[in-house]
Amino acid sequence: MPRKKTYHYIIYAFILAAIGLLAYNQVSSLFNRTTIEDINTFEAIDNPERNTPEHLIPEQLLTEQDSEIISTLVNDLWHQNKKASYRELPARLDFPAQAVYISARSEGRRLGEIWETRGTTLEALASAIKNVQKELSPEQISAADALEINFCYDFEEFFLDQSESRFSLFSNIHRGVKGFEIGHANQPPGRYAPTYIVASNRSNERLVELYREKHEISEEDFTQNARVFAFQAEQVLVSLGDNPRAVLMERGNTFVDPEAISRDSVYEMAGLAGGWLYNNVHQDGRMTYKYWPSSASESTANNMIRQWMATTALIRYGKAKDNPGIISLAEKNIDYNIRNFYHEQDGYGLIDCRDQVKLGALALAGLAILEHPERQKWAEQEKALQKTIDSLWNEDGSLTSFYIPEGDMRFQNFYPGEALLYWAFLYQDEPD
Repeated sequence: MPRKKTYHYIIYAFILAAIGLLAYNQVSSLFNRTTIEDINTFEAIDNPERNTPEHLIPEQLLTEQDSEIISTLVNDLWHQNKKASYRELPARLDFPAQAVYISARSEGRRLGEIWETRGTTLEALASAIKNVQKELSPEQISAADALEINFCYDFEEFFLDQSESRFSLFSNIHRGVKGFEIGHANQPPGRYAPTYIVASNRSNERLVELYREKHEISEEDFTQNARVFAFQAEQVLVSLGDNPRAVLMERGNTFVDPEAISRDSVYEMAGLAGGWLYNNVHQDGRMTYKYWPSSASESTANNMIRQWMATTALIRYGKAKDNPGIISLAEKNIDYNIRNFYHEQDGYGLIDCRDQVKLGALALAGLAILEHPERQKWAEQEKALQKTIDSLWNEDGSLTSFYIPEGDMRFQNFYPGEALLYWAFLYQDEPD
């Protein structure tokens, strides 16, 4: 056989082999795809360990690149799309599900929530979605437009009878970042996802107290015998519907390396904070003090120190943006605060909130007025506020913390500092 023809046969053989391999891979992938029905028929196995061994801590957590497949998967599970199949799912879903939390929401309102601790993370996710739907009416299932999901891992035990461990558990630095689980004797465990803790606006310590009170356990017994575990969680919000979308929530998922902080990122953060202030001034000038995400309603609480601090921040934001509209809105806010919380008594200007007149509120009201371009509009009120602040100065150099109740010296660690801050700006503007 001529050598040239031999080469042709070899080349043809390679081409045919390559085509065959590609065809095999395509056919093989069809049979290796995960379907919704596969997930629902998986056997769920309990994972009893709570202090998570190192080999059960996921090596690779979910990333933004996983968002598309997670959104499709969750949306298909919610709508029971049994024909759906997936060629490749994130490796994270193969790990034992130490705990998966789901909260179904409609326009922000929680419709139902559930935990699942069995099987792999994928199995637990499917089981949780199926079981939370059992708690809802058909109308609620149809109304649900988002699922708040926590994939929990790395459980670590804390001890209430050890001061350092207790302090670490209750530290606010972990609030909304870590969740925790409480168990005592034969009582059912109390488990709180990081997103739930933020939405309920309760501290870790308060949630522990509520668990103890609910089960009528003495403090001594609880401190000695309760088992409390903190855990980390990947917090994911999935929007349901024709175009599902999954996002990893900033809090609890995103670690910002100090080297990543730049002038631009700080400006962006300040802009977002300033935008929040701007958007929370109402038509009459009132600024929202506190908002409850859990009930989609405002709190009835108020604090005039923080209100006037926010007013000052809004003024500075308007100046930084060189935006007359923001400055005008801050003017409306000052007018509202003066109208509702300011009055005079024998020539002394008072910021009265729930029968208390705090030095800090007097000082920050003065600072907000001083910094506003229309300062002269409230010249009489500022003068009267200065008179009250001056009256709280004592011969030994201290400042009394309250005008009402008279002589109250609480909060010396910051009320006098707020007065000194106002005086410093006042001196800068009018050296005396």
